[in-house]
Amino acid sequence: MITHSKDFEADVRRGWFAVRRFVKDHHGKRPDLTAVLLLIGLNEVSHASKNPSKEEIVDLIHVGTCTSLGIGGHYVLKQNDNQDWPHFELDKPLPSFESMRAQETYLKYYVIQYFKSKHYISDND
Repeated sequence: MITHSKDFEADVRRGWFAVRRFVKDHHGKRPDLTAVLLLIGLNEVSHASKNPSKEEIVDLIHVGTCTSLGIGGHYVLKQNDNQDWPHFELDKPLPSFESMRAQETYLKYYVIQYFKSKHYISDND
């Protein structure tokens, strides 16, 4: 069962603020986690429609989630299909969490790492 330390949670709060500030500065709105995962999906699937259907939105959020958790070794890109959409495979099971908040904090940590890996934010933000 995963429980996060106060220092870890504080670091994630700071990083998450930097992610949200970056997105707000570039898109005009301060997003929630789902919106950020959608943006990651759009970034990773550059050929996706600019006006995606509900099904495509769900798929893009899935891509954003797998891409982010892939940084932690949980998912690996298995292949791209004939429409060039990525498909992931679970490589390392996710830990059990004591709460939804702990699970969300864990995911936010990897979203922050994604934004850092793309040089959208830094440790100094």
